[in-house]
Amino acid sequence: MSQIAYQLRIELTGSEPPVWRRVQVLGQFPLSDLHDILQVAMGWKNEHFYQFIINDRIYGDPELGSGDSRVDAETVSIGNLIKRAKVGFIYEYDFDDGWEHEIVVEKIRPLPDEEAALLPRCLEGEGACPPEDCGGIFGYFELLEALQDPHHHAYDEMKRLYGDLDPTRFDRDAVNKRLSVLFVADDLSEEFSDELTEVTADN
Repeated sequence: MSQIAYQLRIELTGSEPPVWRRVQVLGQFPLSDLHDILQVAMGWKNEHFYQFIINDRIYGDPELGSGDSRVDAETVSIGNLIKRAKVGFIYEYDFDDGWEHEIVVEKIRPLPDEEAALLPRCLEGEGACPPEDCGGIFGYFELLEALQDPHHHAYDEMKRLYGDLDPTRFDRDAVNKRLSVLFVADDLSEEFSDELTEVTADN
């Protein structure tokens, strides 16, 4: 027996240095689970609403409800929506800071059940995730600029709030450990917030 796996490349739009990840997921995962996977892979902490934009339609956070303009992300999977590789779509997180991620489906292929059981997993990536609530991509640039200059007027405040930030830091093994912890249970979504808080406490 085999299951269909999707290889995705995710890049935070406008990031410099680039912040990107390459992950493998099963096509049967609902988009709400894909959101959870992206949160862990990128390094976010699941504190805000999200939505996917696929084929000009919005698939959103279940707490936002559904209607003519938005479909509940729990009710549809990536396999339902995308049937071929080289297709792109958008993942948006935190509507205030406006973190936009460009996702490309690089490969779609069957995997034997024993390999599929290892998914989701992160294959590679680069760059540290920005801190939550830092003002979006331009706020992040300003934060990094301040932390690089002890004479900057905001240096002391940024240092107190964010400590030492290394924009190049990325630990694939740590990401995969967190993913494996979150997917021990049959239903990742129900207890995601509590578990994510616990496993990211050292991030």
